[in-house]
Amino acid sequence: MSGYPRSTVTPDRDRPQAGGFVIRARQTCALFGALVTCLLLFAGVAYSASSAVYAGRTSQGNQISFSIASSYLRRLNFMINVRCPNGLVYRIHDYAFPAIPLIHSKVNESFTSSSPRATATVKAAVLHKSVTGALSDTTYVKGRSCRGSATFSAHASS
Repeated sequence: MSGYPRSTVTPDRDRPQAGGFVIRARQTCALFGALVTCLLLFAGVAYSASSAVYAGRTSQGNQISFSIASSYLRRLNFMINVRCPNGLVYRIHDYAFPAIPLIHSKVNESFTSSSPRATATVKAAVLHKSVTGALSDTTYVKGRSCRGSATFSAHASS
């Protein structure tokens, strides 16, 4: 599936590291939004009669949120850190993806984006009022292939 990518890069020099600073950039990518949307869609199948807002954290400590309604995952919003070959780390912010249908309460989707050039994969499963899964991303920043992956857990708010 193709996303609706938007990107801005704002470096922060707030994390010193041996030999210099780690530069993090915020990059808005619809790529992960589309992935998360797929995830929420599958969760919606399990809870098609209701709607719920989910929030949680990734294994990198970043936030993830989405909603599931009418068997669709909607409003997927998350951040993932990717590392480039030169050691720089960028924080990629993904959001504004279309609604993703849930199939058998699971999601296993890959997405591509041309601007910025990126690929992302989202795998998730809905069980009761919680969703667990994994995210991976390859984003090209200044011609470099930067990669990252994280697991996540999100729970429906009361």
